[in-house]
Amino acid sequence: MSVGLGQGTQPHIPVEPSEAYIVVVEDTIANFILMVRMLSFMGVLLTWMAINTWALGRSAFDPYPYILLNLLLSCVAALQAPIIMMSQNRQGEKDRLRADLDYQVNLKNELSITEVLRRLDVLESERLPKLVDDLKVAIEK
Repeated sequence: MSVGLGQGTQPHIPVEPSEAYIVVVEDTIANFILMVRMLSFMGVLLTWMAINTWALGRSAFDPYPYILLNLLLSCVAALQAPIIMMSQNRQGEKDRLRADLDYQVNLKNELSITEVLRRLDVLESERLPKLVDDLKVAIEK
């Protein structure tokens, strides 16, 4: 399994074609859960409680302890938790890959800098004295 950079600098983790659709769906759901749209869901919950507490009074379909609402939220949490965990695991894998790629780039840069320093040392030790001697001869003329 080869690992490389996808578009831009984002690590590209190969996924089996049969798993690709599931991965996209899980990530989309996890992103939805964590986005601003979740606030509208919270608004629906607050509206539910307000209607059942004050608007409907004694004829509320889900009075104060909100048992039906509690059941609904428990079901939503039970469905969301595994999806979020799978998405976080994939994100952790991407982070590890990104760290490995950063390490490889840093290592390559370190080797390049070492080579440049070596060449500068050669210039300084071998060619610089010759250049100084040539300048002295040119000045004397």
